[in-house]
Amino acid sequence: MRRKDRELSPDEALEIIDSCEYGVISCVDDEGEIFSVPISPVRVGESIFVHGATAGSKAKLLQNGRKVEFVCVSFNKVPHLNDSELEMIKDDGKALGGKVFTTEYKSAIAKTRAYEVTDEAKRYEILKILAINLFYSSYNKINGDCCLLCLKTEHQMNSNATSEVAE
Repeated sequence: MRRKDRELSPDEALEIIDSCEYGVISCVDDEGEIFSVPISPVRVGESIFVHGATAGSKAKLLQNGRKVEFVCVSFNKVPHLNDSELEMIKDDGKALGGKVFTTEYKSAIAKTRAYEVTDEAKRYEILKILAINLFYSSYNKINGDCCLLCLKTEHQMNSNATSEVAE
């Protein structure tokens, strides 16, 4: 991480994962192409669980310990200046950098390995948590028709950028 002064603790990274509405998982497919997809995660301990259809790219790729990066953002604030505010600082590079070309955010990046959850008791436990967190009472509707995947965390890199000037 380039900005060590903005690095967060592992516990803060887990809080970001827990509070994000969605994240994006990415991996390299068998042809060397990058595959990325937004997901709704739920975390249990050090593992991040995602669900999906039993067929398709996600179910095919996220298996057998494939390396997967998970990125989520729990807070994001982009400044919105009105025309008069912008006019007042248009010739001040430092002010433009600090008030226009910046974003405040909290993010977590987890390096993981993906495995399908096949143990029925574990599937039930995790799908129940997913249902409570994401779908409330939909567990019985999704249990048979979904693939449940576990992203086991290997390493976490975190950042909390505040007023980052675009380079």
